[in-house]
Amino acid sequence: MNKELIEKIIVMALPIIVVLFIIYLVAKKFGLVKSSESIKADKEKAKNLDTLKQAKYFNPLYYQNIANKPLGELEAKEIAKDIYDAWGVFNDDEPAIYSAFGKLSNKTNISQLAEVYYNQYKKDLRSDLLNGLSDSEQNTLMGVINTLPLIS
Repeated sequence: MNKELIEKIIVMALPIIVVLFIIYLVAKKFGLVKSSESIKADKEKAKNLDTLKQAKYFNPLYYQNIANKPLGELEAKEIAKDIYDAWGVFNDDEPAIYSAFGKLSNKTNISQLAEVYYNQYKKDLRSDLLNGLSDSEQNTLMGVINTLPLIS
């Protein structure tokens, strides 16, 4: 190739490359292109949501088969009430829900809490959490739950 042809190609290609780069930046700004951090965060959210949907410690009978330190009945009722009262008509008190789960000493206590919640309010705790919290709020809740040991 001669030098003039190479220069013509460069002159023609450079504006196209610049335009494509600008389009990429705009798409990234509006969330149309995900960064590796965003992809990683999405995977973590999906994992947490999956855990919330499938964790056996949300089963109200699970704790009965595990030898651990159960919640006192009064304490379980208070925590269940804290969660139930956190649900609002227009706005929920998510920090109260996180705080309620933070009062538990282990994940197995969630099973006992789910039983008490059902007995008091005739509602499934897991369903209320899945239906009442957004994905990011569920992710925050799982962050609280993941700090708890399975059994203490």
